[in-house]
Amino acid sequence: MKEIKITNHKYLLETISLKETIETGFLNLAERLYKIREQRIWADEYGTLEEFLTELDITQSTCSKLCSIYEHWIINGKISVEVLSGCAWSSLYSSIPRLEKESAADVLEDVKLLTRQDIIEKGREIKHPNCKHEWVEIRFCKNCGKKEKLYKDN
Repeated sequence: MKEIKITNHKYLLETISLKETIETGFLNLAERLYKIREQRIWADEYGTLEEFLTELDITQSTCSKLCSIYEHWIINGKISVEVLSGCAWSSLYSSIPRLEKESAADVLEDVKLLTRQDIIEKGREIKHPNCKHEWVEIRFCKNCGKKEKLYKDN
């Protein structure tokens, strides 16, 4: 019985370690993609960056987002990978516009505490501080998710 408890304990510790590895893994990937893109490291072996990304099974959009995180948070913001680990990459990406007007430390505090949607809302408030909302009605199919903008007949 004691052997099972030790094995379970070790398994739990390995799981904690794996989570920490994953949390920093996307930032390490972001650094590599940034360098590959900026230094054109892909050029000797692939015709385009897109071909290399296809090999990785990463979309151009995801690559661009990860590179933006690396550029704005780590290079420009001078925030270490260790400090950023544990932050969702989607929240880091969504908060980039705020870095132009706020300190990285203040924005990072929100990234760690707020939901991604709250972060997006804060960014929207900064971009459009006195917006006079013009609402549009949208309907969507509950089966397939298709969305359509509804226009009012005059």
